[in-house]
Order: sequence, then C-alpha cells, then structure tokens
Amino acid sequence: MSKTLQNIQNIQEALASFIRNYLEQNNLTQQELVDQINAFFSKKVLSQPQLNKLIAKKSMPRSYTFFLLCDFFQIHSSEIFSITESPAKIYQKKTCLETKNEFISSLQMHLKDTIEKRASEYKHSKDYQSNTWLAKKMTEEFQKQDPEFPSINSNTLQRYRNKGRDLPLDFLFALCRVLKIEASDLID
Repeated sequence: MSKTLQNIQNIQEALASFIRNYLEQNNLTQQELVDQINAFFSKKVLSQPQLNKLIAKKSMPRSYTFFLLCDFFQIHSSEIFSITESPAKIYQKKTCLETKNEFISSLQMHLKDTIEKRASEYKHSKDYQSNTWLAKKMTEEFQKQDPEFPSINSNTLQRYRNKGRDLPLDFLFALCRVLKIEASDLID
C-alpha cells in the first residue's frame, strides 16, 4: 500500500472513529445524527448514506463539510488529524461557515496571506508565491509518502487557489504540510 493511500486512510479512520464514538456516547442512530447536524446548520450538510460512507471509510468529505463537522462537534480540526503534530488546539467557532462562499473566500484570503508571510521568510519569495512552486512542493510532499504519486498540476492549484472552489480534504492537508500550519488556521 502506498503511503499516500495510507495517509488518506489515516484521515478517514480518525474521522470515522470520532463519529462512531460520538454516536455511541450519545446513543444516537446515524439518521438522528444527520438530522441533528442538518438542523444545527439549518441546511443539508449530510445525508445518512454520506455519513454511512464516512463511518465505513469509503469517502472523505470536502474541506467545507469537514469544517462544518468540526464546528458541530465543537472540536479543532487537529483533534481529528494534526498536520503539525503539535498539541491539539482549543476549539473556536468559525464565523466563515455560514455559507460555502464565505468559507471559500476566507480560505482564499488566509491562504494568500499565509503564502505571502511564508514568502517573506523564504529567500526566493517570488518562487514561493507561484502556483508552479507550490504545486511542486505539494507533489514532493505526496511523493515523500508515495514515490509514484502523480505531479500536481499548477493549473489545478490555480483553480482552487483563485477561483472559489472547495478543496478536497487530502489536498488541503498536503498544502498545509507545505505551509507548516494546521488546516483550521486557514479559516476564520
């Protein structure tokens, strides 16, 4: 098994384990939890089949759904999967989760600010801010774990970085590893 696949499975296992424990501790069915989550946000966040796939480790949520789940459970994202391996941070409600567009805008703004901050620490700052450089570093991050992992195209990164798209969770975590920050540090 490739290390990239193993890393994705670790994220899936951590999320599935957390949800299973929550269901058991609160004596809830999957449908009851789905109903609570959707009612909490006054919108459809998950369906019962989607929750079942998360628990069965057959899927991974997009970044927005992941942070909604963290907000519902009132946990910091590092309690599910720590990127920097520092102690889990204290949960703080994220104000940008009202709509997907607010989340994506917040993510884009914080990503831009973080990249600029890291660029000022890096001697070739123009390189650091380029999508090509970031795509190369993200590819290297994945290939440390799986030498056969395909290269991340800078155009793919451009779409997520500048065009208001929700990131796949494993993609977000790889980007955070390159930037050396926790995922939740990229949103309000």
